[in-house]
Amino acid sequence: MIPYFDENMGSRIPAALKTLGLKVIPGVKKQYGGGQDDIDYLKRAGQKSWLAISANKHMLDVEEERNTIISEKVGIVFVTEGQMHRPELMLLLLKKWAWFEVIDKDEQRPFAFYLYPSGKIRKIELS
Repeated sequence: MIPYFDENMGSRIPAALKTLGLKVIPGVKKQYGGGQDDIDYLKRAGQKSWLAISANKHMLDVEEERNTIISEKVGIVFVTEGQMHRPELMLLLLKKWAWFEVIDKDEQRPFAFYLYPSGKIRKIELS
């Protein structure tokens, strides 16, 4: 499993996970303002079979982005972090790491889940 952390998750969480010896790919911010294009990273995540992790659940409301998740067979987990502090978010991700590995391996793509601060999980219908 190779989780790709969307840039909206920040850079510190993926960096901290790397210090624990976990293989992750952090999102990349463009050098001059504005972040990377969601469509581009979703295509790359689908083509490379990365498990995308994002806090931008509004991607499901943007037709082109939702269609890209479906057409590129992306597996994505939306962390609905709200006002979580980094230590709480880090703990949540570590507690759910085994679940990430299971869905990455066993869940038919495309798929999308919401992961709530309580640890509750909800599968999202994509069609």
